Amino acid sequence: MSKYNILWVDDDIYNPELRPDWIALEQECNIIGFDNPDSFLDHINNKQNDFESIHCIIIDLSMPLGKRIKKDVSKGTAVGQILLEKVKKTKYKDVLTVVYTITDNNNVKEYCRIHNIPYLKKTDYLSNNFANTIVDLIVKNGKKI
Repeated sequence: MSKYNILWVDDDIYNPELRPDWIALEQECNIIGFDNPDSFLDHINNKQNDFESIHCIIIDLSMPLGKRIKKDVSKGTAVGQILLEKVKKTKYKDVLTVVYTITDNNNVKEYCRIHNIPYLKKTDYLSNNFANTIVDLIVKNGKKI
């Protein structure tokens, strides 16, 4: 059975609290997970990776800077927002990107609204709701398996 393909970057991706979200999403999707911004940036900047098969990118806002995002660059900006901006400068720029975070940041909410990026709060979703919401967003975005 064909599934949707997702990149998910979240420093808590292996946290037991997110495990139910991962398991529920795995029923419909193949997931490549990244637990730090550096490995995610390495992946999206690798010209050999097949971006055309990716249906969605899920990004957490609150993550450690990592080595590839300098503190002076962030200047208080959420690491996830920096990643959003970096994605838009790669071959993944047209892939559906979703913010999934516990952070309640009005600046990022406004950024997401302006750029038409879905902003989902982890506390608002139960596992099956999260998976269904992601699949619905992919379908609405028009990407086929």
